[in-house]
Amino acid sequence: MIKSRTELLKLKEEKEFLEEGKRIFEEKRNILLKEVMKIVDEIEEKRKRLNVKVLEGYRNLSKAIMETGEERLLKEKSKGGRINLNVKKMVFAGVVLPKVTYEFKKEVSIDREEVIFVKVAEKIFREVVELILEIAELEMKGWRMAEEIKKTTIRINAIENFYLPDYKLKIKRIEEDLEEEERSSIALLKSWRLARKK
Repeated sequence: MIKSRTELLKLKEEKEFLEEGKRIFEEKRNILLKEVMKIVDEIEEKRKRLNVKVLEGYRNLSKAIMETGEERLLKEKSKGGRINLNVKKMVFAGVVLPKVTYEFKKEVSIDREEVIFVKVAEKIFREVVELILEIAELEMKGWRMAEEIKKTTIRINAIENFYLPDYKLKIKRIEEDLEEEERSSIALLKSWRLARKK
């Protein structure tokens, strides 16, 4: 290694660049951690709502079976609605996340003569499907963010435990060598002056 002030300045600049990179990665990790915590809370709240809706839906489905008869309900189910599902990509803090959109295409077409429980059950199970899709989207976001947090933490640890100590050691050695070289030059200059005076 060339032990010069230019090399020392270059190493100090690179060390500062690494420290700035570490700071940016730490900020990214903190932002992602906050988002993952929000997602976990949101998933928990939606799962509670989902459990309530499923129970409510099955209660109404039982009433709908009593109202219309199981055979008729099963026959109409085969003509039931469809969902158009679309998954788009969005980027948050450098992480590609899914954005799920959906649209229900058709309603169950049982004759509408006082089949209130069928309509109620259908509405509730649509809400159940919506909640399931929302939870799935949130879980995928959470997993992808957690993976990015792992990668970011590995980068931070590499900078902190490998690169920065290596740069600090190189800088220290060059500074010591330059100081020793300067002392030798001063001693040589003094001896040269003394020899010149004689």
